[in-house]
Amino acid sequence: MSQSDFINPVSNKSLLRQGDTLSYIYKGLIFIFILSALFDPADHMFGLKVPLFLACWGVGGLIVLMRDRSAAIPLNLLIYVLIMLIIPLVSILQYFISGGGQPFEGFLLLKSYFLPSFAILLYVTRLDAIKYLTFGLTIMALLIVIISIIIFINPEMFMPFYHLGMDTKIFSLDTRDYGDGKIYFQIYFVVSSMLVIPIAYYFDKWHSLKSKRTFYFILLALCIFAMFKSGTRNNMIISILLPSILLFYYSRYRVIATILLILVIGIFVGVFSENIIVFFDPSEPSNSYKLAFLKDYFRIFNEFSFSNVLFGQGLGSYETWSLRGDKFITELTYFEVFRNFGLLMGLVMLILMIYPVIYTFIIRPSYKDKHIIIAYAAYLVMTMTNPLFFSSMGMLILAIILANISISNSDFKKSHLSMFQTKQKY
Repeated sequence: MSQSDFINPVSNKSLLRQGDTLSYIYKGLIFIFILSALFDPADHMFGLKVPLFLACWGVGGLIVLMRDRSAAIPLNLLIYVLIMLIIPLVSILQYFISGGGQPFEGFLLLKSYFLPSFAILLYVTRLDAIKYLTFGLTIMALLIVIISIIIFINPEMFMPFYHLGMDTKIFSLDTRDYGDGKIYFQIYFVVSSMLVIPIAYYFDKWHSLKSKRTFYFILLALCIFAMFKSGTRNNMIISILLPSILLFYYSRYRVIATILLILVIGIFVGVFSENIIVFFDPSEPSNSYKLAFLKDYFRIFNEFSFSNVLFGQGLGSYETWSLRGDKFITELTYFEVFRNFGLLMGLVMLILMIYPVIYTFIIRPSYKDKHIIIAYAAYLVMTMTNPLFFSSMGMLILAIILANISISNSDFKKSHLSMFQTKQKY
């Protein structure tokens, strides 16, 4: 094994032990931190995300010091985390060097870029947090279903729930017209786009396990319904496409699966043609805003100076938008990457974003959790028109996936090293 792959020799042992109080505290803090990110993403109610993040590092670091001070950190993971943090720091520095002033929100946005370091902690303690994230999101899906049932039975409860969502800023209730003359209500949790993770997780369990298949199918249906019920175009489309893609991926008969998938999509488009037309109608308010942003970005990039090409305008810098006035962030995430970080650093950031997909399907096709990476890819698609990725939600998903990839990569190299040493003996 090349020493360049790791800072220290690889340790395969888990630092977390069954029946151990400190391990339970650490796992509990991780789960509470995830719940805080899911149900208080803006830190509006409790403001616990930063204290919990530091507490996780404190207890996790204590476990490492007590049980394995030589715990290995993959060099590529460390470099990844550092680059993810250095890029926004450089863009902020360039903003002030070039004479930028107030208002400025770069330091507010910078907090999320520390979250990928969470992957290092999860790796050294060898904790798979996908299960915790899935469980937390399942609770949210259940809440969406419960609220839907209550309002369906008693429509007068709409306003109390509406005010509850407004007060807590955890979710919002609204009505939408999708072009068929009917008014629907949506229950939008800020983190509802993350439901792609439990959808993929439960789909894999339902398809792979021989026992409890009905149980996992119910949980899968629950999460699909909850994501669809959240009402945004992104969520509704992906809640249908993701299970279809997973069904195709897991199918032994790809040709038959492709034909069935095309038929299902054709029937869906035929039945909901009016709604789909409204979804993509340029005159629809949300779509018109996005198209206006697109024109603004072309203007901005055309006016870029040489330093802007290299470093961007700076993370958190304000821009005057034709329909929205002065704002420091828009819904077009990938254009925003280049506005903030410039061409060079923006390209690096995009590569970092899609790295888990590249690793899984190109570098290490044997990686076992492909279903999670497919869900992550769906999340990246959703990010195209929503500012999801560079928030605590998106960075949390990235950190957990990075940790699992690094653990899998470590185990892969260790197994191959063991096989090589065994062959040498004989």
